[in-house]
This record gives sequence, C-alpha cells and structure tokens, in this order.
Amino acid sequence: MGRTVFIPHLPTRQNPVDGAWIPTISLNPAAELGELKVICDHPSDAAPEQFDAACVRLAKALDLATENDYIVMAGDVVLCAYAIHCVLTFTGVANVLRWNREERQYDHITIED
Repeated sequence: MGRTVFIPHLPTRQNPVDGAWIPTISLNPAAELGELKVICDHPSDAAPEQFDAACVRLAKALDLATENDYIVMAGDVVLCAYAIHCVLTFTGVANVLRWNREERQYDHITIED
C-alpha cells in the first residue's frame, strides 16, 4: 500500500476570468511522495463560522491515515495544526512536510506523541 499525502487546506484564489477557485501552490513535489488527498479546498473552509464543519471533515478523512502518510503544511495554520492533532491521536506519529524555499523541496519532520 502506498503513502497518502494529506493536504488539510489547499490555498486557492479565484480566477478572474471564470470565477473558479484554483490552487496558488503546485502540488507536484508532494505528488512524488504519494497519492494526494485534498481535504479542504475553499477559502471559506478556514472562516470562523465554518471551522467546526472543516474540523469534522479533517477528522473523518484523517481517520484513514497511517503512520507512514504525510501532512502538507499549506493553507490555514489552524486547520494544519488540527490535522496534526488528529493524526497524532489516531496513529501516534505525524509525518509533516514543510516547504523549503531555498532547496525547492519538502523537508520531512516526524512528530511523535
């Protein structure tokens, strides 16, 4: 079984031409590490009035995480922190990917409960 790369909150912007929400970051480097699973992909997911619903979606999706999967640190910091909390609760280990601008690749950080 391959690794899953969870993206708790994908940063997006609205395309002025057609109004569609499009990612503001490339997920290609993360896709090299496993199958991508975007959980929240709209700016309103990080809004205070939507926070509880977003956390329910995160917990449900991350219930499938294993100790070998990754979490990409991108988007809303609180949703990313909650994602780490969920994975630590479910597996005891969270593998975090943080973008390194100088190296132009992800740094892998392991957090253990």
